[in-house]
Amino acid sequence: MAQVNEQAVDSITIDNVKTVAGAGAESQASLARVVSSALGILVQDSVASAGRRNAMADAAMATVLKSMSEIDPQEAVSVAKTLSSTLPEVLAQLGSAVAALQQIMKGAQTTPPETGRAG
Repeated sequence: MAQVNEQAVDSITIDNVKTVAGAGAESQASLARVVSSALGILVQDSVASAGRRNAMADAAMATVLKSMSEIDPQEAVSVAKTLSSTLPEVLAQLGSAVAALQQIMKGAQTTPPETGRAG
């Protein structure tokens, strides 16, 4: 029968124990690498998504502000005419006419005084 070398058996046993003992640590390290890589990708995607949302919000706000600041040519002409017209004078004359009419109406609505009684 073949003779077994005790020293070789011990060496193989020690090597097998090291392999089995280190397997847990290696799998934990591998899992940690996978999780950290996934978290890194998640953070990158989140930052890129926030950047895209901010760019869309900025573009929408710019469109709204541009439409608010632009004026229609016809509207601009009417505003210019109003500012350079005699509108204040016309309004003052209209106010005077209304006041005069109110005085006439007030006089027409009052009861005339009694001047004498028949009797």
